[in-house]
Amino acid sequence: MSDLTLGSVTDVVIVLGKRLVSSQLTAEGVSRLDELAAQLPKLQHNKMAIMFCGGKLAEQHISEAAAMFQYLDSHYPDSLRWAKTEQLLIEDQSTTSVENLLNAADKLIVSQLCQKGERVRVRLASCDYHIERILEIEALMPEQGLIGQFKRRASKVGLAIDMSLEPEQHIAATYPHLCERGKAFLLIDQLTTYRVYLEGVKGQVFERPLAEVRREPYQRAIQALQDLMVLDIGVQYQHELKRIRTIIELTPATTPVRDVVPLLEELNQILRWLNRQVDPESQHV
Repeated sequence: MSDLTLGSVTDVVIVLGKRLVSSQLTAEGVSRLDELAAQLPKLQHNKMAIMFCGGKLAEQHISEAAAMFQYLDSHYPDSLRWAKTEQLLIEDQSTTSVENLLNAADKLIVSQLCQKGERVRVRLASCDYHIERILEIEALMPEQGLIGQFKRRASKVGLAIDMSLEPEQHIAATYPHLCERGKAFLLIDQLTTYRVYLEGVKGQVFERPLAEVRREPYQRAIQALQDLMVLDIGVQYQHELKRIRTIIELTPATTPVRDVVPLLEELNQILRWLNRQVDPESQHV
């Protein structure tokens, strides 16, 4: 056991939640915790805290955060022997990745585990595609990035956060589904970057030329759509995929914000629906 006192934590691992099915962790959720357990022995424990993130949806009996902690504690009991109660944090109010990180920042601040003015290293623990998307958006559009938002929220109370944009500095589990639905799910996730671009346009957060900001998200979205259309499952959803392509083409950098707003809302609806339809772990499958 460490001799942890309040204000001594300099390393934090934030375990990002994954939607439960019938109040149980899915294969993807389990993969994140298996990888975390494998990596924990390599980390410095005496000044470390782990935060499990994820709330409870109406149809579930337990929060994602609590389910993850219980799994790690029961399947890898030795992995947490070093930890005191205050080193293990549960953030169980969030339902999205955005809320995961922003609520995690608030939880970390309230915990008083970190000394103001001292730099705190934060690692994310999730699946590889999830971490890739967070880092990609941060690199392409720091105005919209979750890491930047996390740092800014923490800095307001004097916490200096180090969170690397290098994937190897985080704890990334391999996505467990190699089937066609899994491939489609990952390609649909790649469309997130363009959605985030449109959200930035709506919020008018970009001071750079929009044509410059849009270029890479546009190219990645078009490539993802092309890759989806050659999958058998992509043919099944070609109407929705073609509509996404139309929305993308209708939102060049010159599009007025008032015209972007309804198209963004429609894109959000289509992506949420497609995500649930193709996710190998969805109850709808």
